[in-house]
Amino acid sequence: PPKKASQDIRKKLLEVSETTVLNALYLVDSVVKNTPSAVHKDFLSPELLGSLKAIVEGQDSGMAKAIDKALEMLGEWKAAFGDDSNYKVIQTIFNELEKGGYYIPEAQLASASFMQKPPVFQESEKCYLCTKEFGKGLYKGRHHCRNCGKSICNKCMGDTPLALPHFGISDPQKLCITCYKKIDKPSEQSESSNDNIPSEFMLGNSSPQPPQTSDREIELQEEDDLQMAIAISLNEEENKKKTSSSTTASSFYSSNPPKSTPQTST
Repeated sequence: PPKKASQDIRKKLLEVSETTVLNALYLVDSVVKNTPSAVHKDFLSPELLGSLKAIVEGQDSGMAKAIDKALEMLGEWKAAFGDDSNYKVIQTIFNELEKGGYYIPEAQLASASFMQKPPVFQESEKCYLCTKEFGKGLYKGRHHCRNCGKSICNKCMGDTPLALPHFGISDPQKLCITCYKKIDKPSEQSESSNDNIPSEFMLGNSSPQPPQTSDREIELQEEDDLQMAIAISLNEEENKKKTSSSTTASSFYSSNPPKSTPQTST
């Protein structure tokens, strides 16, 4: 479950190895960017955000990259969620670090200010495009478009996964045919909605409404999305290790040398 995963990751953030801490930060970043808002409450909790603040204020010279990543994430989250009353703790920690003299990259804030929130998945017993019914087992053959959140079948997914920069998601995501055409080739999108449905599934003009689903089904879907985000993050980190033997010097330590106490104004 998301709450348990968040607790496990917080333990990793307390490790003394920068590699372990950095991997945990990338994992949290990927989960927030690649899962629906229902998962965010566990990963943007006061406890986890407090751990990020502790990493920054620890000023450990061996944690330069982790400090940079923590500041980057806090800046993006502040821009993306700062106006949401459910995440006031983000604004609080952001303000405390700024008052303490810590530098949060403006470029990251600017890019995150355009970040929208991914949609909440809409559960349905049928594909919203072709109306094909899903199976009855744990794996029902049902997928969710990461752009619109609607339930789709295999046949109604786009040709290839695509990144969703408007959600701050750089990793390719599964999409329905409609959203795939909008994002991949917006100028060639057909005016007819029927063009978005495979011909073998043309069953008329019915447009069934998604029925109500149980809390258990939603919980199972959240766990599935969390596992997907973790896999994406691990793959992303592995690719970075293969393609880069070094990273740029820490912006934090280049502009803010380690200090024993936070800066205060007189």
